[in-house]
Amino acid sequence: MLLAGAVLTFYLYQDVRQQVLSQFNESQLLIAQQAAERIESYFDARSRDVRYLASLTSLRRAEAKMMPADVRTAFTRLETAYVKSIVVLDATGKVVYATAGDAIGSDNPGSDIETWARRPSSKGTVRFVVEKPDKPGAATTGEDLESRTPRLFLVTPLYQEPGAGGVPGAGGTYAGMLLLTVDLGMLAEGTLGRAAGRNLSPLRIWVMDEDGTLLLQSEHPEMVLKSIWGTTEECNRCHVSFNYAEQMLTAKQGTLDYQLRGRPSKVAAFAPMTFEGVSWIVVVNVPREDITGFMRTTSLETVGLFGVVGIVAGVTFLSVYKNARQEIVIAEKAKHLQEEERLVEQLRESHQSQKTLNALLNLALEDMTLADLLHQALALVLQSTWPATLGAGTVFLVDENAGELTLEAHIGVDRHILELCARVPLGHCLCGRVASAGRVIYCSGIDERHEITHPGMAPHGHYGIPIAAGETMLGVLNVYLAPGHPQDADEEEFLGSFASTLAGIIVRKRAEQSLRAADEQLREQATLVTLGEMAAVVAHEVRNPLAGVRGAIQIIGRRLPPGGKDALVIGEIVARLDALNELMKDLLLFARPPHVRPSPVDIMVLAKETSALVSQDPTAQDVRFEIEGSAPAVMVDPQLLQIVLLNLFLNAAHAMHSSGTIRVVVTVSDGVCRIAVVDTGPGIPPDIRDRIFTPFFTTKPRGTGLGLSTAKRLVDIHHGRISVECPPDGGTIVTIELPREQQAQNARD
Repeated sequence: MLLAGAVLTFYLYQDVRQQVLSQFNESQLLIAQQAAERIESYFDARSRDVRYLASLTSLRRAEAKMMPADVRTAFTRLETAYVKSIVVLDATGKVVYATAGDAIGSDNPGSDIETWARRPSSKGTVRFVVEKPDKPGAATTGEDLESRTPRLFLVTPLYQEPGAGGVPGAGGTYAGMLLLTVDLGMLAEGTLGRAAGRNLSPLRIWVMDEDGTLLLQSEHPEMVLKSIWGTTEECNRCHVSFNYAEQMLTAKQGTLDYQLRGRPSKVAAFAPMTFEGVSWIVVVNVPREDITGFMRTTSLETVGLFGVVGIVAGVTFLSVYKNARQEIVIAEKAKHLQEEERLVEQLRESHQSQKTLNALLNLALEDMTLADLLHQALALVLQSTWPATLGAGTVFLVDENAGELTLEAHIGVDRHILELCARVPLGHCLCGRVASAGRVIYCSGIDERHEITHPGMAPHGHYGIPIAAGETMLGVLNVYLAPGHPQDADEEEFLGSFASTLAGIIVRKRAEQSLRAADEQLREQATLVTLGEMAAVVAHEVRNPLAGVRGAIQIIGRRLPPGGKDALVIGEIVARLDALNELMKDLLLFARPPHVRPSPVDIMVLAKETSALVSQDPTAQDVRFEIEGSAPAVMVDPQLLQIVLLNLFLNAAHAMHSSGTIRVVVTVSDGVCRIAVVDTGPGIPPDIRDRIFTPFFTTKPRGTGLGLSTAKRLVDIHHGRISVECPPDGGTIVTIELPREQQAQNARD
């Protein structure tokens, strides 16, 4: 009986051992696969970062002021993602900026990387380079040559685009290279540190390229940069052979056992990683003793116990042992399942966060307005499966002049909140506190910090995240959470990274808008100069002879019998000459407006007088005017302002097809007089709103296209502002803003 029990015990021990080893191998292979996938995903994400940095105007133009700030902002975010340095080289191969300052000024011309970067086909691409210290060209990154650790970096060419403010495209001039250096050791350690269980050491990972060269081996750093195909006497001291490494290169993925001389046997799981034509084998190993040690101890204790009570209760012992074995297997399975579920969940969250950040960076490359970008960026966060939100949120930007936050983008927010939170003072309510404190604020429900509320507000929580570029507070990202949603550090870290990336995009968009505005102003000034020269020619060479022609035609008309066919033709000619003369007058008024002669003007009286003139026009007889408000006297030129109002009233009447109501509202606040002209027409189509003030642009069959452009010109020389708004329910609102005290200057000053 004792012998049978011992044999049975040995059999059960071997059975359990094989099951545990099989399950452990499966778990280790999953960890190796996840580690390889995370490394590959990491390089893909950094590749997008490199493309985004290369698209910045400051890098493409090597701007001494903006480039360091842009690179430092990106490096602050990427430094925590195992990025060692960012280096910018100009077209001569000279380092013009590096986050590691000692590399600035070094020369690196003629390298293979530079030759690749200068090829037109390389523009917009990213090259993944593994640079080994014992090979030429190692000085490209400006790092220490004595280290045996291979240098990994992503490189992309910099091209200066033709034309200011242009969107990157074909063509351009080679301007240098951008290099992003990655710390492979920290990346591998961090990858396994998150992927492995708490019982595995992050040092038990190594990486081998497709040529059999070790790129990382934390347990045996002396082996780094040595190839399994070039063994030496020193290698043979520990290795009987490198057959296990050859099997890894051949199989690409799997598990195997191997053992060095005088060392414990190890279980290794390996998986492939491929990126930009580079293939690696990522290996995770653990001593077999860690797996089987606990089983050997358990087995010895069981044999001893069986020897004591086996003769007395052999059958009972077998039953108990079998149950114990099943419980061990079940417990191990449960443990591994829990670990795998946790790993899968972490991988899913990491993948989703990286996907969202990549989508945000892609938005930065799109040609869209800042308002559209903020709305789409907010949608990326709210539509993401992680972090879980209520699908509602807002984006505020700081108005430094008013000391307030202005609501710029919103999704799924109650209309009461849209009205109450259109402008939020800094330090007030939750979002104002975030902007003032410059840090993330979390709340699980509506508390005393919600100073802006309304009856019937649904319960909810918040993450309030500051949008800041360095020390400059740009705005606040506010997402709505389910009431009681637990605070999560990973969620806050992701939202902080999202807001930091969005801040860089906002700074860039504003710079692009300023550049476009400056270009537009230069083009407008050039147009005005050309029109001024043309106006002088028109006045001298066309208008005066035109008056003579009209007089001669009228004399001929008087000699013809009234009511005859020839007299009608003469009348049509005179009408056409009058229309041409009006066009000449409009052109001269736009190109060379008269000197401004400001005087105190009652805007209400001027608006009523102008409406009376418009009412006499046959095309506006059925238009009703409503003039309301009050304002003190404003220093303007009454004749020029009446021309502005006359053009606006006639445009409104024509838009309403000569039937409807034109409402004029006059108000004064903060030293500015505002005149709002509101009509009940169909409104201006969205696709032409940006062009209505462009000279000669018109939608009327016989329009000159100078009415609104002249109105804007006359408002501008009064140091004023004119804007157009079309409400969703129809109609058009044109608002004129004029300073009360500041006197206008001559348009030709």
